Amino acid sequence: MKMVLLATIVSLLVGCATTISGTLTSKDPGQALPYENARVNISRLDKTNIAKENYVVPVDDEGRFSTAVDLEKGLYLVEALVPG
Repeated sequence: MKMVLLATIVSLLVGCATTISGTLTSKDPGQALPYENARVNISRLDKTNIAKENYVVPVDDEGRFSTAVDLEKGLYLVEALVPG
Protein backbone atom coordinates (compact mmCIF):
# COMPACT_ATOMS: atom_id res chain seq x y z
CA MET A 1 0.00 0.00 0.00
CA LYS A 2 1.37 3.40 -0.92
CA MET A 3 1.36 6.18 1.61
CA VAL A 4 -0.07 9.37 0.23
CA LEU A 5 -0.12 12.72 1.95
CA LEU A 6 -2.98 14.99 1.10
CA ALA A 7 -2.51 18.74 1.32
CA THR A 8 -5.82 20.58 1.23
CA ILE A 9 -6.93 24.16 1.29
CA VAL A 10 -10.48 25.19 2.07
CA SER A 11 -11.52 28.64 0.87
CA LEU A 12 -14.13 30.29 3.04
CA LEU A 13 -13.96 33.90 1.93
CA VAL A 14 -17.12 35.99 1.91
CA GLY A 15 -18.43 36.48 -1.62
CA CYS A 16 -16.18 33.76 -3.03
CA ALA A 17 -16.97 30.17 -3.87
CA THR A 18 -16.16 27.62 -1.18
CA THR A 19 -13.90 24.96 -2.66
CA ILE A 20 -11.51 22.25 -1.54
CA SER A 21 -8.22 21.98 -3.39
CA GLY A 22 -4.78 20.55 -2.78
CA THR A 23 -1.94 18.39 -4.00
CA LEU A 24 -1.23 14.68 -3.56
CA THR A 25 2.33 14.05 -2.48
CA SER A 26 4.35 10.98 -1.62
CA LYS A 27 5.43 10.26 1.94
CA ASP A 28 8.92 9.68 0.55
CA PRO A 29 10.46 12.84 -0.99
CA GLY A 30 11.26 12.50 -4.66
CA GLN A 31 9.05 9.43 -5.18
CA ALA A 32 6.62 9.95 -8.05
CA LEU A 33 3.01 8.91 -7.69
CA PRO A 34 1.02 7.43 -10.58
CA TYR A 35 -1.48 10.26 -11.02
CA GLU A 36 -2.90 8.78 -14.24
CA ASN A 37 -5.91 7.17 -12.53
CA ALA A 38 -5.75 9.02 -9.21
CA ARG A 39 -8.91 10.59 -7.80
CA VAL A 40 -9.88 12.38 -4.61
CA ASN A 41 -13.11 11.43 -2.88
CA ILE A 42 -14.70 14.33 -0.96
CA SER A 43 -17.66 13.57 1.31
CA ARG A 44 -19.71 16.12 3.22
CA LEU A 45 -20.48 14.72 6.67
CA ASP A 46 -23.51 15.40 8.84
CA LYS A 47 -23.45 15.74 12.64
CA THR A 48 -23.20 11.95 13.04
CA ASN A 49 -20.31 11.73 10.53
CA ILE A 50 -22.45 10.01 7.89
CA ALA A 51 -21.72 11.07 4.30
CA LYS A 52 -24.51 13.29 2.91
CA GLU A 53 -22.92 14.30 -0.39
CA ASN A 54 -20.03 12.77 -2.32
CA TYR A 55 -17.77 14.23 -5.00
CA VAL A 56 -15.09 12.40 -6.96
CA VAL A 57 -12.48 14.88 -8.18
CA PRO A 58 -9.84 14.03 -10.82
CA VAL A 59 -6.14 14.67 -10.17
CA ASP A 60 -4.00 16.39 -12.84
CA ASP A 61 -0.52 15.30 -14.03
CA GLU A 62 1.13 17.17 -11.14
CA GLY A 63 -1.11 15.74 -8.41
CA ARG A 64 -3.35 18.81 -8.05
CA PHE A 65 -7.10 18.67 -7.51
CA SER A 66 -9.91 21.15 -6.91
CA THR A 67 -13.67 20.95 -6.59
CA ALA A 68 -15.54 22.49 -9.50
CA VAL A 69 -18.68 23.19 -7.50
CA ASP A 70 -19.48 25.69 -4.75
CA LEU A 71 -19.56 23.62 -1.55
CA GLU A 72 -21.80 24.24 1.42
CA LYS A 73 -20.20 25.17 4.71
CA GLY A 74 -19.60 22.03 6.75
CA LEU A 75 -17.34 19.16 7.71
CA TYR A 76 -15.74 17.21 4.86
CA LEU A 77 -13.81 13.94 4.65
CA VAL A 78 -11.10 14.04 1.94
CA GLU A 79 -9.60 10.72 0.77
CA ALA A 80 -6.92 10.10 -1.86
CA LEU A 81 -7.63 7.20 -4.22
CA VAL A 82 -4.40 6.15 -5.97
CA PRO A 83 -4.42 2.74 -7.66
CA GLY A 84 -1.46 0.43 -7.29
